[in-house]
Amino acid sequence: MDWETVVFILAVIALIIGIILALFGKSIWGSLLSMMGGMIGWMIGFAIGVLIFGFDNLMAIILVIICGFVGSIIMGAIFRYLVEAALALLTAILAAGIFWYIYQDQILIAIIIFAVVFILAYVFIEKVVIVITAFIGSIIAGVGLYFLLGNAGYAVIGALALLVTGILIQFFLLDDSDNFQY
Repeated sequence: MDWETVVFILAVIALIIGIILALFGKSIWGSLLSMMGGMIGWMIGFAIGVLIFGFDNLMAIILVIICGFVGSIIMGAIFRYLVEAALALLTAILAAGIFWYIYQDQILIAIIIFAVVFILAYVFIEKVVIVITAFIGSIIAGVGLYFLLGNAGYAVIGALALLVTGILIQFFLLDDSDNFQY
């Protein structure tokens, strides 16, 4: 298989995933957060395992992998059953991280931003879910469009149109009965 075919297939997959996420993200966000929690838990468990056991012989590697699996299961369960708090936490980390990246000497203000964004995101969780899933889905679809069409202008226009459409559909057409049960 040549490189152009691989890029085409990946671009079509990204476009489909982006459209589904942008238009129906409110309905599938619990499962997505559970997977994200599993990935984060794997990284944390793996890092803790490397700190405790090292990574220099076969037994240490096996124990580190076991720590990664345990961390993945624990964080996946936490993110699955505490999805609202997990999304609010990720939103607060993102906001505080962006602020801290720009103003690295203002750690106290970054902590305050973290607390305020966490509280606001938790209170308005449904609106946050709609906007974030539409935004991320439109970015993924825009990247897929860019690789399919090779034109950044069309990709940006398509992503913006999908963002607006996704927000409108999720706000006005999907009701609370469209959400998955936990």
